[in-house]
Order: sequence, then structure tokens, then C-alpha cells
Amino acid sequence: MSFTPAVLDALKQLLTLGEVSQAKLADLPTGTTLGLWTPSADQQRAVATPALVRLLRTLPTSAEAIAAILSCEPEIRQAWQRIASARLQELGQQRDAAGLCDAISALGFCATKLLETLPQGNLDATPFAAFERNLFEVPAEQAIATPKLYRVLGATAALVEGRQGKPGTPLPNVDPLNPAQNWLKGRLMQPPRAEMDGNAPQKQWRTTSILSGSWADYTPPDTEERPELAEMYWVLARPWCFLLAQIVFTQEAWAAERISGELALELDPSNGSLAYRPPQISVVITSPEGNEILCGSLGELLLRVLQQLGVELLTPSVEGIDAQLAPVIEVLIQRQVWQFNPGAGGYRPHYTIHPIFSDTCYRALGSKYFNRLASPVTATIRSTSEQWAKERQMTAHPPQAPRFAMTS
Repeated sequence: MSFTPAVLDALKQLLTLGEVSQAKLADLPTGTTLGLWTPSADQQRAVATPALVRLLRTLPTSAEAIAAILSCEPEIRQAWQRIASARLQELGQQRDAAGLCDAISALGFCATKLLETLPQGNLDATPFAAFERNLFEVPAEQAIATPKLYRVLGATAALVEGRQGKPGTPLPNVDPLNPAQNWLKGRLMQPPRAEMDGNAPQKQWRTTSILSGSWADYTPPDTEERPELAEMYWVLARPWCFLLAQIVFTQEAWAAERISGELALELDPSNGSLAYRPPQISVVITSPEGNEILCGSLGELLLRVLQQLGVELLTPSVEGIDAQLAPVIEVLIQRQVWQFNPGAGGYRPHYTIHPIFSDTCYRALGSKYFNRLASPVTATIRSTSEQWAKERQMTAHPPQAPRFAMTS
């Protein structure tokens, strides 16, 4: 089996954007078998799955993640296992107990397989030296590649030797006007990226199974275009804008109840000069009893909401999500979806829904798509916030063990 540089490029695109032409991965059938990607509804695209994201986060670099994907192919895996077995033999001959323990720990389920085939281990070069240099910087039989080889085989051991890999279920394409179809369990979402779709307004929605990270402008079809609804169309078509708009929409509806607490999005006064591009927003929940609970940051809340929805972020790490949200919030304020209140009369600086956008949420387009079809997202934001506040209260005031009177 041989691979061209195009295969590596296709895997890089899959790990970055979440989908790539199915034809470009035709030489890697095991990826579909193990559920690392699924075919799109039209069978034209390979679409990444949460299993692939977990693999990406297990390894320190995208190069090793690509190597791990390739290691699932039987011919490559056998070649690399042969080398890994030889390295384990060396550790045994050197009586390096600590090194052997570390290697077995890194290899996971794969270690048992290798220990059974130690006699077949050798350090001969494989037929895959070209892409090994690309991914490991040296051919796989070189000693410097050994730690990477252990990590790659270990990261995929549960899928292969542990037989936990199984084909995934294809999801329907994302629809810019149908949140009920978009926010499904198993869906992937790109991190916020201004450059994803360029700067030009898009008049047509590109077919995709991945929630875009873009917040670029969006122009609906001419037959539906109405200037007063432009912001609602844009919010519905841009997942991060939609999710952040849902946050302030939920906040407003919750506060209107007046009897069951509320959600506040507060800005530290020291960041007042950065109010329109905040580095971090604090989430404060007021309980029905009137207790204010500082739960954490807006980024943390969104990650919790996505987890409850079963939507996974297509990124090696979720660290720094608050900073990534800052430019999105800036655009939401500019387009009068969010509103910043500098605080007065005892109130801290905070953010709410803009009155103009609030009105749009209850008109025909907003009522149907943003309100009714998105009600599961709204409910998840509310329940996640309440649960988070309960957890914080439990941490701050853990239940006391019962006290028993001493008897003589």
C-alpha cells in the first residue's frame, strides 16, 4: 500500500475543517469502519466524528493524530507493531524495568498484542518511510521515533485491539434555518474563526455536515430577503452567533419569570475599556432564594451546554475559548443582537439582549426558527446554568456529616 502527499493533506483538512471529499480518503477504509469519520448523506464527503476529536486531543500534535489515523490501516499497523516489539525486546534485554513500564503504559491495549509477538519484532525499514519522515521527522525504525510510535499505537489501541471502534451514524446536512436539525448529538462544531468564509457576504449556504466557526455576513436568498430580518437570518446561519444569541434570549426569558432566579453576564470593571471585545465574561446565577453564585466564565458555560447537547468542538484543546469569543461578541454588539450596560445604581457592568433583536425573536421568522425550533437549545442553556449553580453551591457549602451525641 502506498500513499501520496494528497492523502496527508486530506487528513489535515479533515482534522481542521471536519470534512473532506470522500474520494480523497478512499485508500483509508478503516477510518469509516472504526467510526473516525462517516460518509455524508450524499456519500460525497467524509465527515469527522467525536471519536476523531477524542483521538486528536489524546495526542500532542496534529502530525501524531494523522499518524494515529494511518496506524489503523492493517498493513501500516503491522509494520509499526513489528518495530515497537523490537523496541520492547531491547528494553527487556537492557533490564530497563522503568522504561518497559512506561512503554507498556503508553501502548495500552496494544501492549498485550506486542508482548505476544515479541519474536517477530525487528528494526527493518518499512515501505512507508516517506510519510514517516513527514509525521515523525525520521523513519519509524529510528530510535528517536519510538516515543511517538508508542503514543500513536496506544491512542488507537482501544479502537483496534480493544475492538471499541464501530461505524458512526451519518447526520443530516446543516440547515441555516433549522436549529432542530443542526444541534444534534454527534455533530461537530468548528472553533470561532473570522476567516473561515472570507469577508464577502455569502448568498448560498455551502453544503456541510459541520457547524461552521465563521461569523461572516450572510445574505439570504433574494426571494426571502427582507432588510428588517437580516440580523435574524445572520444569527440563524452562524452557529456561534446563534448560540450566543440564545444565551441572552434565555437570560431575558428567565428574568421575566421574576420568581425563579436569573442569569447575569457580568464584566469585571477593570476591563471596562474592553467592554465591546471582552477578554472574559463572568456568569452569575441568582437562585430563587436570592443568592448570587459566581459560576465561572461564559466560555465554560458554552462548553457545558455543548456537552449536554452532544456537540463536540473540533479543536485539539478547548483552552482559550473565552478569548476566541471576544471578536464574536464585538460583532453581536455592533449588529444590535447583544447590548452592553455599563452598570449604574448598584449594578455591575453586564450584557443583555438588544431590545431590537428581542422584538425580532417574537415575530414570524424568529418565532418559528429561533424560538420554537431552537427550544431544546434554550432549555439546555437554562438547565445547564441551574445545575452549574447547584454544583458551585455544593462546593462552597458541602453537606455536613450528621453529628451524634456521645453516650457514656
